[in-house]
Amino acid sequence: MIASRASEAPHAFGHSPAPRDASQTVANLEVARRYLAAIEAGTTGDELAAFFSPAVEQIEYPNRLVPTGAHFAVVLELMDGRIVAQRNYDCFDPF
Repeated sequence: MIASRASEAPHAFGHSPAPRDASQTVANLEVARRYLAAIEAGTTGDELAAFFSPAVEQIEYPNRLVPTGAHFAVVLELMDGRIVAQRNYDCFDPF
């Protein structure tokens, strides 16, 4: 089950999220999946804004560890079913 694996995952970058029940974890994963699908589909405007808390913070970090890679990670923090923070760790192939 996804929720049990998520609860056993190590805490990244020293962040230790507050414990949540399995149903909240599954609901948050569904929001994250729908959000990423909306981005992939080119969704913009109010339809995309509906995923975010009014106090959202997005931080994009440069990455020189793998300058020739095409790897990335998006870390989403959710509260009350909406995204309150997004951190991007991107590394793209040269253009």
